[in-house]
Amino acid sequence: MTGPHGIGNTRLLTAIAKHLMYRQGDPGGNGYVSSTGPIPSSRQVASVVVLTPEPTRWADLTQAGGTVDSIAVDDSTWKYIVRDIVAVIRRPTEAFQADDAYSWLAFRRLLSENIPGSSLQLRTTDGNWISAASLRYFESQAMLETLAKIDLGVPPILKLSEGEEVIPSSGQKALIVALIKLFRHSERGGTLFLIDEPESHLHPQYIAALIAALHDTLSATRSVAIIATHSPYVIREIERTGVFVLRKLQDGKTEIAQPSLQTRGASIADISEYVFEEKRVPSTLLEQQLRLAIGNTEN
Repeated sequence: MTGPHGIGNTRLLTAIAKHLMYRQGDPGGNGYVSSTGPIPSSRQVASVVVLTPEPTRWADLTQAGGTVDSIAVDDSTWKYIVRDIVAVIRRPTEAFQADDAYSWLAFRRLLSENIPGSSLQLRTTDGNWISAASLRYFESQAMLETLAKIDLGVPPILKLSEGEEVIPSSGQKALIVALIKLFRHSERGGTLFLIDEPESHLHPQYIAALIAALHDTLSATRSVAIIATHSPYVIREIERTGVFVLRKLQDGKTEIAQPSLQTRGASIADISEYVFEEKRVPSTLLEQQLRLAIGNTEN
């Protein structure tokens, strides 16, 4: 779900969330999501989860019993991200079967692909650091004891292949937070994820990883996701049939349409022009501006 800035993506996402919460709480309802446009039609879901960089904007939904979690990379979210990491590792034991360890396996795979040459390290209560990759799901007393020793209040670090231990960059933190929050809230019975502007704290190079994780989660849990975004980098990772563009009509009304442009793999310039109605700068004018800028720096 996308469109030019100011079109009301987030407002529509909020309206969808409230509608779904109302339907879930309706004793006479059938528990199904039934609507038009980008809302899945006749699709039963076990839960509705909002992932947003601004959870305070969703206070009403939280008070109504909805699940709202932050994907912003602030001090509070990062400080306690280990709690979510451990929760994802424990999930097969607490709620599902052993084959539901897909969340942790997918998280480790995506992390190794996008932050190569390093390993995520978690601190234990005795002051040591252990590799997150060494923590695999299996029911054993030793593993349970290891998980119990992890200090939930100390953020993780990265250990480089050369042995150096470093604090993750802001972009790496954003990727870790987004991935683990996504896997943390997925449910086997089906989750409807409402994701508000994931690009706000996520570097463009990591957006593909988030969408890949989203595909993994939706496929494994038979879930659905609606993303409100203003980023052509997000749109580039999604098939045309999954993109809905909001546009203002001359009479002031808003229409929802699907693009004729094949968005997946399209150029950022094409998506920006078609979806966000941004005009391209003519190449001759761009060349003149560049020459002028170069000339000013040389003088």
